[in-house]
Amino acid sequence: MTKTIIHFFLVILTLSGLSLQAQKRILYNIQVTYPDGLKKNSTVYLDINNDKADFYEARFITPGQKPSGLVQAIERKSGTSENTILVQDFKLNSFRIKTTDILDWKLTNDYKTVEKYKLQKATASFGGRNWNVWFCNEIPLAEGPYKFNGLPGLVFEAEDTDGVFKYSLMKIENLSKSSVQPTLNVKNAVNITWEKYNKLLSDFYENPYQKERESAQKGNEIVYEDKEMKVQDFTKMTKDFQAMIRKNLPPYVEADKNFLLNKTN
Repeated sequence: MTKTIIHFFLVILTLSGLSLQAQKRILYNIQVTYPDGLKKNSTVYLDINNDKADFYEARFITPGQKPSGLVQAIERKSGTSENTILVQDFKLNSFRIKTTDILDWKLTNDYKTVEKYKLQKATASFGGRNWNVWFCNEIPLAEGPYKFNGLPGLVFEAEDTDGVFKYSLMKIENLSKSSVQPTLNVKNAVNITWEKYNKLLSDFYENPYQKERESAQKGNEIVYEDKEMKVQDFTKMTKDFQAMIRKNLPPYVEADKNFLLNKTN
């Protein structure tokens, strides 16, 4: 396992010009700990462009990058709780889900200093997890990674108490006309609800080879990897697919949205 070391804040921020009407690109490292203990690090981006905030994976501005999970980008009017989430299913179809996510922040009297910045701790329960968040009152941007916004300063750090997810601010850049722009306006993305989206995932998980199975049942020849498939072969293939999904599907930031929650196999 490759151990990625992130140097938290090897960057000097210029506070002049940072305001609620800002044009900034904020880079976060996200560390995800899988159930088997494997830790994966990647870079995610938060663009604040005046009254608009976009949170997205590196692949949207870096050619050749692959999706790291089903949830890939979030768009919102900066400082609001109205989010539009860009997701994919197992067949790489794209969907948009609109959600209202009001976080009930509890400000604490805990403070720490990172580099020269004084951070204050806030806590909230969200998405089936309890979160500890550190934000900077000196930088009056009520934004942060994923859906962690609405605090009186920019979020520097966000971690759930189980240690599955940890966001750490790496760098703040100015957004300009020459900045590479993410392509979030995915063609053919269909509007859908979480419930319908999870049903799509669940139905495919239960029967990923439905069309092939039905065709074989009608007596049609189905060839897979140079082997003619029988109806019974799809039972084993389905079990193998389900085992692969359970092993490799990244954890959900919002654990209560995981379509596998009620799956026993």
